[in-house]
Amino acid sequence: MNDVSPAETVPPSPSTLLQGIVVLGVIATLVLLLQYDSGAYQSDFATHADEASHYVTGVMVREYIASGFEPRNPLSFARSYYDYYPKVTLGHYPPLFYLLEGFWFLLFSHQRASVLALLAALSTSLGMCLYLILRKRISFLPALGAALLCVTLPLMQRYTTIVMSDLLLCLLCLGSVSAFARYLDTGITRFSLAFGGLAALAIMTKGSGLLLALVPPVALTLSGKARWMLRPSLWTAVIPVVVICVPWILSTYHITQEGMRDQSFAEYVRQAISFYFKGFFVVFPWILSVPAILFTLWLIHRAARTRQGVESSWAVLIALPAAALIFYTVVPSGFDHRYLMPAVPAVCALAAGGAARVFGEKYLAPNPPVSTLALILGPLIPAFALSKLIPVPEKSATGFQEAAHAILRHRDETGDPAGAILISSDAAGEGAFIAEIAMQEPDPRTVVHRSSKFLASSDWMGRTYDARVDSAEELRTLLRDSAVQWIAVDGSILERNRVPHHDLLADALESPGSAFQPFAGFEVRRRSTLPSGRLRCYRRSDVKVP
Repeated sequence: MNDVSPAETVPPSPSTLLQGIVVLGVIATLVLLLQYDSGAYQSDFATHADEASHYVTGVMVREYIASGFEPRNPLSFARSYYDYYPKVTLGHYPPLFYLLEGFWFLLFSHQRASVLALLAALSTSLGMCLYLILRKRISFLPALGAALLCVTLPLMQRYTTIVMSDLLLCLLCLGSVSAFARYLDTGITRFSLAFGGLAALAIMTKGSGLLLALVPPVALTLSGKARWMLRPSLWTAVIPVVVICVPWILSTYHITQEGMRDQSFAEYVRQAISFYFKGFFVVFPWILSVPAILFTLWLIHRAARTRQGVESSWAVLIALPAAALIFYTVVPSGFDHRYLMPAVPAVCALAAGGAARVFGEKYLAPNPPVSTLALILGPLIPAFALSKLIPVPEKSATGFQEAAHAILRHRDETGDPAGAILISSDAAGEGAFIAEIAMQEPDPRTVVHRSSKFLASSDWMGRTYDARVDSAEELRTLLRDSAVQWIAVDGSILERNRVPHHDLLADALESPGSAFQPFAGFEVRRRSTLPSGRLRCYRRSDVKVP
């Protein structure tokens, strides 16, 4: 392995620059090809219950920026936007990802291809940053391999096609621990501040960015510098977090506490330990996890033998997955393998370090000739070949965009934009429908109601369910007195997810004497492994369509 001191600053050679450019091209091309092969560019935003809300909130921020930040109170604008498109989640989630989306949408487009391009850019940036970090420690091929593994693991592929904030969180976590490694090497205060600043941005992307608070004690212990916990320069990292994050956390706590789990702490910890430690080997197959674990043990053993501590760059890469596992087993945040995503770059790096240690430099071509590199690693050919060999998680939700377009077309034909639309589905389906309306009309013209809010009430997590109507007569009266002119009812909901108001509405619309008449139907597919269903569209019978 190359023992280049991180404190040394050597200008990159033309060969190194060319390597970096080619690697960037390989990663970007591979990410885009895999993303396209998944079907994401044709799919609705219905793969995850929160996907549509992340998209709609980004569109809302775009509109707020385009309005010249009027009104001055952004929460007032958000409340008004929510009245039209009730899938805005600003407050439940921090604002950084939505700000990034808003500016991206303003610069490029808010259409489906644009938001997927943003996800591809984040995934490519993550892989490239990992490659650049590793090239200071190991040779070219294992560094490239780690970067490619990072972006092609099934979990990472999946969230390069789903509109969520996790990729941005991963990128900021990796940048943050890299800055902390520089602080461990130099003791310079600005690197501690950089660690704190990037950690603050991670927290403002997603609350789980708080896991970075566990990185310093673990990394300092591994590197043999535990006494540094008493250094004032270390604690300057807290300043950006307090200044940037604490006001937001305090102002939104009354919203976010609704999502807290209602089980006991001891019960949660017991379940979380089992789920996340088993999940580690689900996310990281043995061919990746075993080398990473063995290399970690070797680093710790060598540090104990030499009494010099683990090198800073490796110490922080060990600390990051350790921090993630500890955080999610003690902080009641739910059970989802995607929460382990911040650990992915570090585990890939440790596995690559293990490969470099086992095989040695002469087998891993530490410095391939520029001409050979350009020929063999041209961005298109190997990326295309890899994309055909790597299993691609499918994204194939359909039906909601067709229904949304049909209703908007009928609305325009009637010339009456005042009527409201009612969508009845589960959380993912209602969100996907609203997202399609927002994609067509980012500046709202038509109110969209969710039946889960219009015909019932519940908290953020869907608990404390209470139907507003208990009979067909009550339902007909409510609809008659409302401004609802179009209704879409999703028949693809799984039986276990059905709620009383949905079935009551579906039956009432098909019963004799209904004020709403069917005018279109579309097949809804969520995944190939789930049964499809029919999404039926209705219009109020007194709406005259030419």
